[in-house]
Amino acid sequence: MALPSNAYEAKGLLAQSIRDDDPVIFFEHKAMYDDEVDVPDEAYTIPFGEANVTREGDDATIIAFGRMVNFANEAADSLAKAGISCTVV
Repeated sequence: MALPSNAYEAKGLLAQSIRDDDPVIFFEHKAMYDDEVDVPDEAYTIPFGEANVTREGDDATIIAFGRMVNFANEAADSLAKAGISCTVV
Protein backbone atom coordinates (compact mmCIF):
# COMPACT_ATOMS: atom_id res chain seq x y z
CA MET A 1 0.00 0.00 0.00
CA ALA A 2 1.24 3.49 -0.84
CA LEU A 3 -0.21 6.65 0.73
CA PRO A 4 1.68 9.87 -0.12
CA SER A 5 1.46 13.04 1.94
CA ASN A 6 2.44 15.43 -0.87
CA ALA A 7 3.11 15.59 -4.62
CA TYR A 8 6.81 14.77 -4.23
CA GLU A 9 5.97 11.54 -2.44
CA ALA A 10 3.14 10.80 -4.88
CA LYS A 11 5.53 10.83 -7.85
CA GLY A 12 8.21 8.76 -6.12
CA LEU A 13 5.81 6.21 -4.63
CA LEU A 14 3.86 5.85 -7.88
CA ALA A 15 7.09 5.14 -9.78
CA GLN A 16 8.06 2.59 -7.12
CA SER A 17 4.57 1.03 -7.31
CA ILE A 18 4.85 0.56 -11.07
CA ARG A 19 8.31 -1.01 -10.79
CA ASP A 20 7.43 -3.30 -7.88
CA ASP A 21 6.86 -6.99 -8.66
CA ASP A 22 4.07 -7.25 -6.08
CA PRO A 23 0.60 -5.72 -6.36
CA VAL A 24 0.38 -2.25 -4.81
CA ILE A 25 -2.70 -0.31 -3.75
CA PHE A 26 -2.07 3.42 -4.26
CA PHE A 27 -4.18 5.88 -2.27
CA GLU A 28 -4.17 9.67 -2.59
CA HIS A 29 -6.41 12.26 -0.97
CA LYS A 30 -8.12 14.50 -3.50
CA ALA A 31 -7.99 17.44 -1.07
CA MET A 32 -4.21 17.54 -1.69
CA TYR A 33 -4.54 18.10 -5.45
CA ASP A 34 -4.22 21.88 -5.03
CA ASP A 35 -1.24 21.71 -2.64
CA GLU A 36 1.98 23.00 -4.17
CA VAL A 37 5.28 21.20 -3.56
CA ASP A 38 8.51 21.24 -5.57
CA VAL A 39 8.75 18.05 -7.62
CA PRO A 40 11.91 17.31 -9.64
CA ASP A 41 11.54 16.66 -13.36
CA GLU A 42 13.95 13.71 -13.28
CA ALA A 43 12.77 10.22 -12.42
CA TYR A 44 13.12 8.99 -8.82
CA THR A 45 11.53 6.43 -6.56
CA ILE A 46 10.77 6.32 -2.86
CA PRO A 47 11.36 2.85 -1.43
CA PHE A 48 8.59 1.07 0.44
CA GLY A 49 8.94 0.20 4.11
CA GLU A 50 10.87 3.26 5.28
CA ALA A 51 9.27 5.84 7.55
CA ASN A 52 9.48 9.47 6.48
CA VAL A 53 10.57 11.61 9.44
CA THR A 54 9.57 15.18 8.55
CA ARG A 55 11.03 16.73 11.69
CA GLU A 56 13.10 15.69 14.70
CA GLY A 57 12.21 16.53 18.29
CA ASP A 58 12.95 15.48 21.86
CA ASP A 59 9.70 15.82 23.83
CA ALA A 60 6.99 13.95 21.88
CA THR A 61 6.38 11.95 18.73
CA ILE A 62 3.46 12.48 16.37
CA ILE A 63 2.63 9.62 13.99
CA ALA A 64 0.56 10.44 10.89
CA PHE A 65 0.04 9.23 7.34
CA GLY A 66 -1.29 10.68 4.11
CA ARG A 67 -2.83 14.11 4.28
CA MET A 68 -2.62 14.14 8.09
CA VAL A 69 1.19 14.54 7.91
CA ASN A 70 0.67 18.16 6.91
CA PHE A 71 -1.64 18.74 9.89
CA ALA A 72 0.84 16.95 12.18
CA ASN A 73 3.59 19.33 11.04
CA GLU A 74 1.30 22.30 11.75
CA ALA A 75 0.58 20.91 15.23
CA ALA A 76 4.32 20.47 15.81
CA ASP A 77 4.84 24.11 14.79
CA SER A 78 2.23 25.22 17.32
CA LEU A 79 3.76 23.07 20.04
CA ALA A 80 7.23 24.43 19.23
CA LYS A 81 5.96 27.92 20.06
CA ALA A 82 5.05 26.55 23.50
CA GLY A 83 8.53 25.06 23.91
CA ILE A 84 7.59 21.46 23.09
CA SER A 85 9.84 19.79 20.51
CA CYS A 86 8.10 17.07 18.48
CA THR A 87 9.26 14.41 16.08
CA VAL A 88 6.81 13.90 13.21
CA VAL A 89 6.84 10.48 11.52
